[in-house]
Amino acid sequence: DNSSTGDSGQEQEVGGISIKNSSGDHIRILNSAISNNTATGGSSIGGLFVFSVDSITLANTEISGNSGTSTGGMHTQQILYNYMSNCRVVDNTGGIFGGVSCLDTQLYHSGSFQISNCTIANNSYTYTGNGERASQLIVERESSVSVINSIISSDQSPGITLGNESDDGPAVFTVNYSLIGDGQDSINIYTDGTLNWGSGNIDSNPLFTDTANSDYTLLASSPAIDVGSPNAFYNDTDGTRNDMGYTGGNGLTLSATAFDFGYL
Repeated sequence: DNSSTGDSGQEQEVGGISIKNSSGDHIRILNSAISNNTATGGSSIGGLFVFSVDSITLANTEISGNSGTSTGGMHTQQILYNYMSNCRVVDNTGGIFGGVSCLDTQLYHSGSFQISNCTIANNSYTYTGNGERASQLIVERESSVSVINSIISSDQSPGITLGNESDDGPAVFTVNYSLIGDGQDSINIYTDGTLNWGSGNIDSNPLFTDTANSDYTLLASSPAIDVGSPNAFYNDTDGTRNDMGYTGGNGLTLSATAFDFGYL
């Protein structure tokens, strides 16, 4: 648990972990928890801030209970390759963006942010004015995000925002075999945003076990069980079809630099 009050004079304060300007390195965050951090100064990020690195892989990691004046959970900017699997980003609060904010994946250099078997849920923002905001995920400024076998769900709208008021670069969001709370109605799309709504998506209540106690496993009756991608590559560890969300899949962690996520 950490707290940053903004008294260092830096433009962006970070409560948890800050990774900046690491050209040529591949960053890995595995089997970790970034939780209960607070940042209150400037355009602050509560949990994780990653800026200007070539690639990062996050796997089996929890980002939860963080708060920041800009983004609560995780903010990435100028990342060429970003791969995230079996992670949960939950219960974070930001002034403008609750869960994950993604800026500038260097789209014109074939960069991408790839999310597989993750749960992004019950994050929130506090901003009440005009302009872009998102409780779960924002994609903007020359960014491309691909999601598969995941759950993105919240009661606060918009859950997902593509692009921004400034129209300062394309923002592309591709989603397949995922549960998106309230479906396409939960997505706010500006003129520079593009939604590629693929196959196998559902908009049901995911039926988490006990969100009041931060238990985001799935009840046996959850509609997200056995409805992920039918491709055997994604099968669960017991050999059955993929369950959506962070508990599904087989635990394989693919290199962000060597694997073109795309859609299998």
